[in-house]
Amino acid sequence: MRLFVPAGNGVRPDAGLHDLTGGSDGAVSPATYIGTPSEDPVNRTGIQALANEPGISLVAIPGQTDVAAQNALLVHCEQQVYRFAVLDTPEGATLRDARDHRGEFDSTRAAIYYPWLMVPAPFGPRGEQHAVPPSGHVLGVYARTDTARGVWKAPANEVIRNILGFDVTVNKGEQDILNPVHVNCLRDFRSDQRGLRVWGARTLSSDPEWKYVPVRRTFLMIQQSLDAGLQWAVFEPNAKPLWDTVRQSITGFLDSIWRQGGLAGITQEQAFFVNVGYGITMEQADLDNGRLIVEVGIAPVYPAEFVIIRISQKTLDAVG
Repeated sequence: MRLFVPAGNGVRPDAGLHDLTGGSDGAVSPATYIGTPSEDPVNRTGIQALANEPGISLVAIPGQTDVAAQNALLVHCEQQVYRFAVLDTPEGATLRDARDHRGEFDSTRAAIYYPWLMVPAPFGPRGEQHAVPPSGHVLGVYARTDTARGVWKAPANEVIRNILGFDVTVNKGEQDILNPVHVNCLRDFRSDQRGLRVWGARTLSSDPEWKYVPVRRTFLMIQQSLDAGLQWAVFEPNAKPLWDTVRQSITGFLDSIWRQGGLAGITQEQAFFVNVGYGITMEQADLDNGRLIVEVGIAPVYPAEFVIIRISQKTLDAVG
């Protein structure tokens, strides 16, 4: 930001710290974030303008916890198909507040986090802290995990960097209340020398098939990759040579994901299947209407959310 004194109006202040006055943040409301849709990309505002950027896969409105605005973000993710949203709970929310706020949503393309984070105040006295919404830092954890491990690794049990703590302390008791309703907690493990961590990886979906963030995002990533990677097939002759090439291309892509640990199964056949062909996925009517139909099935890897250790007692006589 550059500050200057308008010509002929005022004098340059002395060196030192000075409070700024007379400014305005403008009339920013939830409606500002929701924005206005338009057929013309130039006229889209707010969330609607994100449709102009095809490369986006993760979205958030840090600090905006208005239900209408957050729902608009979820609608945007549904419309854009391959996007996933990270939501904030309200600042200073109690456990009941967080649980009630989470109850406003049901989406396979979003996750919500609690509580807010404490960071150094950038312009305050030394040692002063203020609260910031978790979504920005959590998106950083998502990106870091994607790069280091892949989208199939849950963005959880990961350290949140460059923060001082949380505005509400969540222990195991509170975790046991919030985790079943799919509120992802941020926990302080410094007493165990493990830092400040994301400790949850559940979506906002009531559908048990889409309970976990990495499972949903793995499907979205594969769908998006296949959509983009098969554009070369458009307008090719819809016959067996094309079908064989498409099958080979998809198989090679899924095999690489499986070998990296992104799919379950001991063998390739257990991890995924690819079907395409006449009498298999297409009939004559499909060919007549220019449709190339490919059937792909994958076995996702589920995170080990609970580690259970069973210990039994043995006597000396029981040792064979």
